[in-house]
Amino acid sequence: MSCKLDLANAISRANEKGGNGYINDYSAGRLLRDSRLYTVGAGTQEIRRMLIGRGFNEQFAAVDRGVIAQ
Repeated sequence: MSCKLDLANAISRANEKGGNGYINDYSAGRLLRDSRLYTVGAGTQEIRRMLIGRGFNEQFAAVDRGVIAQ
């Protein structure tokens, strides 16, 4: 969630600078570039959390069914 807010902030900051906001010579351009990369990384983390949660659910479901002894 914070990555989405960071990206929105970076886009508005780049828009305030006009065309110079997209050039990496300025901090706004670097911030925009980095925030887009963080958004991709955050998506990877969300997928990882889903996979770990799915594994836990399968493990506890097996315990509830009595397949795995506690």
